[in-house]
Amino acid sequence: MADETTMPTPSKVEKLKERMRNKQGLPPTKAATPKVPTAPTPTAPPPPATVKHACGHEAPFREIAKDKFRNERYQKELKRPCPTCREANKGANEEAWTQDP
Repeated sequence: MADETTMPTPSKVEKLKERMRNKQGLPPTKAATPKVPTAPTPTAPPPPATVKHACGHEAPFREIAKDKFRNERYQKELKRPCPTCREANKGANEEAWTQDP
């Protein structure tokens, strides 16, 4: 007869869990380690959404109001240079215009 002081044999599921823990480098059993409550880890906010413009630069995504022509306006916005390049081009064009007369 089996002695009742011996530990029961682990089930297939428990054996599989143990093998997976060993494979991942985790401690052998969770029951053996004391459960210490941990503070929730703060998660970083997601990065701001960006879109790639025709000039190759990425700029922050600008939300456009919903209506039936919104997709066309998005496409038109993506075909334009980014706001920084537009400003630079505007300044260059103004300089060229003032030097020509």
